[in-house]
Amino acid sequence: MKVSRNIGRWLPALLAAALAPTVLGQTAAETGGVFGQILEADTGREIPDVKVTIVGTSFSTTSGADGRYSILEVPDGAHDVLFLKTGYEKQQSSAVRIVAGEATRLDIQLRLDTYELEPIEVVGDPLSDIDGELLIQRQKDPVIKSAIGSEMISQLGLGDAAEAVGKVTGASVAEGKYAVIRGLGDRYTSTMLNGTDFPSADPNRKAAQLDLIPSDFIRQLDVSKTFSPDLPGGFSGGAINIVTRRYPDQFLFNVKVGVSYDTQGSVRDDFLMSDRGSTDWLAMDDGIRALPGAAAGTPINSSQNLGEPIKGSFGSRQFSPIAGQSPVDSSFALNVGDSVAVAGRKLGYLAGVTYKNDWDYYENGRVRKYDSNGFQITEDKSDARGVIEYTWGAMVALGYELADGHELGFNFLRVQTAEDEARRLAGQSEDAGTSVENGTFLEQSILAWTERSLTYYQLLGDHAFPALNGTTLNWVGALSSTTQDEPDLRIFQFLADPQNDSYTPFGPARPERPNRTWRTIEEEARSLKGDLKIPLPSYNSRDNALQLGGAFNGSEREYFARSFDVRSSRRNSFYQSGDPQDYLAPENEQHLDYRNFSPNFAYSGQQDITGAYLMADWAVLDWLRLTGGARFENTKLAVDTVNLSSSQRWASEIDQDDWLPGMNATIHLRENLQLKLGWSETLVRPIYREISRAAIYDVALARQIQGHENNRLGGSENFDVRLDWYPWEGSLMSASVFRKNITDPIELIQIAQGPDLYQYTNYSAGTVQGIEFEMREDLGNWWEPLGGFTLGFNFALIESEVKLLGFEQIVRANYGETSETRPLYDQPNYIINGDVTWEQPDWGTTITVSGGVVGERLVAVGTFAPDEFIQPAPSLDVFVSQRLGDRWRLKLSAKNLLDPQFDVVQKWPVAGPLVRTRYTKGMEFGLSLGYTF
Repeated sequence: MKVSRNIGRWLPALLAAALAPTVLGQTAAETGGVFGQILEADTGREIPDVKVTIVGTSFSTTSGADGRYSILEVPDGAHDVLFLKTGYEKQQSSAVRIVAGEATRLDIQLRLDTYELEPIEVVGDPLSDIDGELLIQRQKDPVIKSAIGSEMISQLGLGDAAEAVGKVTGASVAEGKYAVIRGLGDRYTSTMLNGTDFPSADPNRKAAQLDLIPSDFIRQLDVSKTFSPDLPGGFSGGAINIVTRRYPDQFLFNVKVGVSYDTQGSVRDDFLMSDRGSTDWLAMDDGIRALPGAAAGTPINSSQNLGEPIKGSFGSRQFSPIAGQSPVDSSFALNVGDSVAVAGRKLGYLAGVTYKNDWDYYENGRVRKYDSNGFQITEDKSDARGVIEYTWGAMVALGYELADGHELGFNFLRVQTAEDEARRLAGQSEDAGTSVENGTFLEQSILAWTERSLTYYQLLGDHAFPALNGTTLNWVGALSSTTQDEPDLRIFQFLADPQNDSYTPFGPARPERPNRTWRTIEEEARSLKGDLKIPLPSYNSRDNALQLGGAFNGSEREYFARSFDVRSSRRNSFYQSGDPQDYLAPENEQHLDYRNFSPNFAYSGQQDITGAYLMADWAVLDWLRLTGGARFENTKLAVDTVNLSSSQRWASEIDQDDWLPGMNATIHLRENLQLKLGWSETLVRPIYREISRAAIYDVALARQIQGHENNRLGGSENFDVRLDWYPWEGSLMSASVFRKNITDPIELIQIAQGPDLYQYTNYSAGTVQGIEFEMREDLGNWWEPLGGFTLGFNFALIESEVKLLGFEQIVRANYGETSETRPLYDQPNYIINGDVTWEQPDWGTTITVSGGVVGERLVAVGTFAPDEFIQPAPSLDVFVSQRLGDRWRLKLSAKNLLDPQFDVVQKWPVAGPLVRTRYTKGMEFGLSLGYTF
């Protein structure tokens, strides 16, 4: 299945769904309505919380976070409409004609009071725009939710969606791209893009790779921490929704260029790198790393020499890093948008492109292993690593007003990213028989190119029906394709004996011989969801509604790997020179012997999730709001796996129905004080990888990982309590308590077949519990001389445990481990984030100091050796933004100023915590210049 074919199949149906509500909306009624959007006259930004009143009547409402409002059941006739909000000039529209059975659109632009802000640029409280809107929306949402908006993302210098998630209360990020919400890793998190599933082509993870979405494309990022039936049921930690930027209501042109200097990676002539292709800068391999047809055509189940023809067919002859020159990092972003009239209706558009390249390097790394008690070092190697990352993206957002109350939208997103890694480790290894005394050592090299892409098409519609008592219908459909390609992964290790000029291309870790691997994953996905909201009679000042809807999410995945051992006779000059670049040299080609590395695996899978729900949002009393219902989901997941080396096959299939209840309560203790309670049951689904027997080598962890066909769905019962206090407009103080009881969690464990082989396995049960606190305050509210200073802080303390399997407890006892439980994988025990901003509107100056630290978290589960934990590494960043004239803005940044060590330790029962790996990242100093028209 290809996306292009899917569009032809699905687009007509989606268009029909868009137009049908428009026709249905033209029915007669005795009353009409008025709706529209309220914007700032100078900036075009949406204004939330505006009081809208039909003069001389009791009809009134307030605008939402997006500035939109609607008043229904207004009697036919001409009415005056009044718009009021503190800080803005009052505006009244006279003699607005309300026609029975129709909705009249009335868009308004309000001007700021001149004594508050300069008319040239709105520079005020950091929460006064999108982030302020999110606070208002937070008060209205029935579920417990946290969010971060584009203004805060920019203010904190966050480069992508992954970095943004890391600033949300109770959230952290693993490996720079995977969200961990409330201590629960990727399998307990669902990710959506504008309300539809975000696909992932990662071989070992469920969650989407959030670093694929540049921050320039993000309007806001929402994290729902409690379940309600209108949300997908496959999460218990959190449901992330990335909302991309919308088209503006007036012309917008913005361009930004930036450079940054990394104290470890920039402007050096010994940067480790591989041979580079002509299109690497576009994050696309030009074919130099491609699997040649001659090699691909050889029998994959043969253990014999694959023959002479393939030896000279490979594009690269490099087997080890080379030293090269690195520039400074650079970035570029461009956005243009507007709204125009087409056929008498508004058509809005926004188009954007972004590009960046980063050069990251360390040479001070360390990798160690220990004996069975942890008292003796059995492996001690230096570690140097260079990574070049290229990313570019393009997005288009379109919106068209089909009729009053009916809008159609289209979003397109294309992101391409690549990481070019070159790594060298060298030192002593007891397993390899080296020693300092005789001058021998083990050297290992890794050359890895990882290319990822995302192509995303989305069509959506919003429809309001005044004739049906204000009923609304929202729907969205999406088609996507995501890939991860790892062409020509090269691993080379050798034993060196310089004193005797002897070098042997063999090592103790798999793959033992020089190896070349090609791996690819392709996933195609489609999704469709709709939500119908029907207002119900209200007996107090708050609204009631019945909501129902359905969703379908389907995907197909293909995985293929082909791996070769590259053997050689001792006539190869490498045996005397010790230079890995000699190994594949043309003069040594006659001595090479390519053989299949066993095993090679492939798998294909299909997943279909069908859901439907019914829920009610009911204001029982003025101070009590209940939102609850149930969701039905059917999960179909099937994977076929084949060992290409032996032709052995495994089939895995899951077909399960689940009813998922959810209940949330909001108690208004005071006008600015809310207590929210939540209870729900949700699912924990395995991914393709976890029910497949395909053993995949993880380069970063240096181990093979496989799934098992008997792994099953798990579940989670969730309890949440949160108290929110809004002492002033734009201010927040909040405290939360939560607990999760998880059944059949899937964890990665070391299995008996070998110390480098890991497997995904169901455990019986696990628990997670914790507390959260967050605040955001304008300090001028506390003490007037501190006006202009804003303080933000969030903190989470998390505890989790899973009971060990029986054989784990037995094996762990061999090195003195007596505990029967351990934390869940990827779970940090605490998370702290804080920032202070000083803003001077008259000067156009903003200075932000931000920092944070994530507590230790489990990154490698041990069975034959203790678990491995990454240690806390505090961060400190400073950002300065300065307006230059009316259109220009200069930004300066200083990141990772503390430059901490990143340590992974093993916790030995007697010897104590011992360092397994260590490195530093270096500091980064950046400058960017932006122009807005």
